[in-house]
Amino acid sequence: MKSINVTNKTDIKIWNLAPFKMLIKNGYKYNIPKNENNTFTNIRNKTIVDTIWTKSIQSNDTEIINLIGQTFNNDNCSISDHNPVVATFDY
Repeated sequence: MKSINVTNKTDIKIWNLAPFKMLIKNGYKYNIPKNENNTFTNIRNKTIVDTIWTKSIQSNDTEIINLIGQTFNNDNCSISDHNPVVATFDY
């Protein structure tokens, strides 16, 4: 397995930020979950990788729902390795 060095980390950061920069450039806005500061969407590194972006409307009620670790039908199978992001929109 190849190790990650400073150059790789810089490239990874550039690649990971590119889609978000494109969204912003094209007028989309990030719907910030109200609990973003104390939870995560991805179990790996406890990061937020699942997001909601909109162009014409914004949600005043966006949050991350904690499902990681919960099981389905009392099996040992976890529902997901991601916590979903839920938003309510008023029209």
